[in-house]
Amino acid sequence: MTSTNSSPIPAIDMLVRHLPLSILQSGVNIAMKNVASNHAGAFERMGDSRYKYLIVPKDMSVGFVFEPIDPCPKMRVVKNPDDYKKDVSAIISGNFDKLVELMQGKTDGDALFFSRELQVEGDTEAVVSLRNCMDSAEINLFEELLLPLGPFAPLANKLAKGSVKILAHMSEDMKKIKTSLNSDIEEKLLSQKKRISELEKEISVLKNNNK
Repeated sequence: MTSTNSSPIPAIDMLVRHLPLSILQSGVNIAMKNVASNHAGAFERMGDSRYKYLIVPKDMSVGFVFEPIDPCPKMRVVKNPDDYKKDVSAIISGNFDKLVELMQGKTDGDALFFSRELQVEGDTEAVVSLRNCMDSAEINLFEELLLPLGPFAPLANKLAKGSVKILAHMSEDMKKIKTSLNSDIEEKLLSQKKRISELEKEISVLKNNNK
């Protein structure tokens, strides 16, 4: 059977789809300034590598081009992320909830990569370099992105964490439903195939009797 993506689209994508790119970019710019202010010198160890990363949430309608430039990193919100693949050092892609877990720094990134829940294309050395920098500076990129919300940031963080858990449960439920449906369909197909085979045999017998 042909498999389909059972991961639900995050509710936040409904908002992203209808917001002008300039508004999204303004929020991201403030977040990057917060990173520079709160984690001065965090990307200094990357030197003059000038790595660029394309971060692609597969179940959202935008992507992010990230440049960890010291002293002020840059992140650009882009639509049609595929158009930027040739311009970056590495591409990190996966479902929204898994990328959030990675950005929060609370999940073993190696486990996510080995389980194929996150995919990496391009220069793996660039990805390792970025992870080492973020781990050593203890940067929670997800929380930094929420800081522009000011006093609403803690609430947004709680809602986002809750949404990620709900999405994870929904994803598991969808997988179970898909597995059950596929099993029922395959069983019916086998039954029909068996019945067709029986009918072919009966027709063959009737033809022989009529000779």
